[in-house]
Amino acid sequence: ILGFDSPSPLHHRLLTELIPAEHPCLGMGAADRSTLGTSEQGTPVCEFRFDTPSGVSIPVQASCLPFHDAGRDLVLVTIRDVRRQERRRVTRDGDRRYRAIFNAAAIGIVQCDTQGHVIESNPALQRMLGYSREELRGMHFRDFTHPEDLAADAALFNEMVEGKRDYYQIELRYTAKGDVTGWVRLT
Repeated sequence: ILGFDSPSPLHHRLLTELIPAEHPCLGMGAADRSTLGTSEQGTPVCEFRFDTPSGVSIPVQASCLPFHDAGRDLVLVTIRDVRRQERRRVTRDGDRRYRAIFNAAAIGIVQCDTQGHVIESNPALQRMLGYSREELRGMHFRDFTHPEDLAADAALFNEMVEGKRDYYQIELRYTAKGDVTGWVRLT
């Protein structure tokens, strides 16, 4: 995390040498540490930027847990790269936003694998075709594409899978549950 190739540069260094000089932890007594945040384990946590040997400044979160062992006072320091935590949060938030848009969209959306099998569908498509999410999962798009329109759709789909096109748009008929047929514009 700190950018050292080996642990050697850290041996026998004071912890205060790793923390920026202006960091509040350096001037705090034990009583002052109550102003810090706490980790999931309940230990005090502070955040600061650490300048790596290569000159990159990275945000880190550190917690220090003092303990006594064999007559010596020691400190266990745990350091986390906050960038990873932030990336996970951004990914989670993005997934939530995508899921909300996917489920609330007024148009039917289907996710297929490269063979054409349904992986996921949104409620609008489920209403349009009359199938539940579970029924659609695993179906092939040919199962609800009108037989007369299947060849054109399959050819365009295969061209996209092969990388010959980025997208396609076609008007065709879908056959819903109960053999009800309706026109759709597929993109």
